[in-house]
Amino acid sequence: MRYKEARDDQRIAATRLERFIGSRRLSLAEVVRASGVCRSRLLLWRVGKVSPMLSSIRKLVKGVRKVTHDPTVTANDLFPLDDDE
Repeated sequence: MRYKEARDDQRIAATRLERFIGSRRLSLAEVVRASGVCRSRLLLWRVGKVSPMLSSIRKLVKGVRKVTHDPTVTANDLFPLDDDE
């Protein structure tokens, strides 16, 4: 798992979801509204504290596709579903 520096010298996990959101410069508020997932849950997924249920992954993928206008976004783009990352 990759890490990035936090402001207070703590290291937080740079999950695939975090890297995707950062690379696309997505607003969390937009993603939350478009996907219908809870903001606090999204934050936990971003730092890798919990893993989402399949139904939540589906909602998030649908919302991210809507926000990015990219119908090719897959669940594997957001979460490591087919490898050991």
